[in-house]
Amino acid sequence: MDNDTFIKLFRSFTSWEWYTDQNTKDVFIHCLLMANWKDKKWKGTVIPRGSFITSIARLSSDLKLSEKKIRTAINHLKQSNDLAVKTTNQYSLITVVKYDVYQITTNKKANELIDTMANEGQAEGKQKANKGQQLKKDITIEDKRYKIKDKSTCVPELKIHYLTERLLFKNLIAENETEIFDEIIREYLAEYDAVDVSVKADYVLGLMKDKQIDNRMAYFKSAMNKNLKYSYLPEAEDTNTPVFDEEVDLDELDEFLAEFE
Repeated sequence: MDNDTFIKLFRSFTSWEWYTDQNTKDVFIHCLLMANWKDKKWKGTVIPRGSFITSIARLSSDLKLSEKKIRTAINHLKQSNDLAVKTTNQYSLITVVKYDVYQITTNKKANELIDTMANEGQAEGKQKANKGQQLKKDITIEDKRYKIKDKSTCVPELKIHYLTERLLFKNLIAENETEIFDEIIREYLAEYDAVDVSVKADYVLGLMKDKQIDNRMAYFKSAMNKNLKYSYLPEAEDTNTPVFDEEVDLDELDEFLAEFE
């Protein structure tokens, strides 16, 4: 876990539908804190930004809540489309569905700055910290791909879907392709799981970067149609039906999670 990074929590969070449900709120904030802030790889599988590996037993231990309360909270968050869950007989992959909306790109810039400064020697630390503070002042919420809906709470209203924005941030698509790719992404989201769409889009566009392709849109759609037929996680169960009765042993899970630290 990246202990030197941080999350943003907008004041509008107090208007969230589960804000007064203590258990559900605790689970959701915990998921925001545990989610990867950048893509990570584990045994050949990409654990994307906004996702993390855990289990009901592990969440119960971390939050000091019963497994029944954890399940209820997760069901609430799935119903409201705040979380997506994929499970195997060894672990659960939890994704904060709108992670890139809650943690917009300016946050990634600041996180990268903190990581850089953390690795510098103490002798240069003060000088770089001053630069970091100035950079944070210069960074504004109003990124070119966002518009401010309510400046009193700084709630971002997306012009494009957050998955499209993520592809643009990772330089997998160009600025002039944004609108058409956004339409394609939304078409897939109407039929497929958001986690699958995100991972497959990253994979396909990553392959396309080094190729000379005349019609990128047609190639992308053809490759996506082929890849979306298959689950990207081995032995994964139905996204909407977590397998809670076959949780991984906590010691075994700790071994899995150690690879992300």
